[in-house]
Amino acid sequence: MSWIGCASNSRIFPFSDDEEQKEEPQPEYMIRFGGYMESNGKAAAAAIIYKNRIAIRTEYMMVTAKVDPIEVGYHGLILGLNRLGSMNVDELFIESNEYQVIEHMENGLRGHVKQVMRLHEYAESILKKFNRVEYELINAETNRRVIAICKHAVETEYANKN
Repeated sequence: MSWIGCASNSRIFPFSDDEEQKEEPQPEYMIRFGGYMESNGKAAAAAIIYKNRIAIRTEYMMVTAKVDPIEVGYHGLILGLNRLGSMNVDELFIESNEYQVIEHMENGLRGHVKQVMRLHEYAESILKKFNRVEYELINAETNRRVIAICKHAVETEYANKN
């Protein structure tokens, strides 16, 4: 119990730690997305869909990022959004370590290459299906599962072609 509280008629009513740390309830569904790109342009994007913080679906795809590595992150986001858009989900929480993608989705895209602009517009069109969307920037360690999926996909895909 915390010592912070309120006083009334010389009596102190302390707040419990639970009351101080109450957060808004998070949406039932969450997407974690990201990507991995090697210096030679070989890349993969992935998204993990969670329901009540339990992973229910993993999607990944190989990507060729022609100009801007941010494309890889957008592809990961779109993978997750496409899947959830077909599931009649009302509210959504999105997490990633892809700073630029999160920033653009929250505050809008300002001048980028055409491919990134198209991906951003497509992601926004899918988001219209949801009533409430929240974003959170997380660190790479927290998003390590998505990154590991992408890295494994790149290593496996290109190892099989040699």
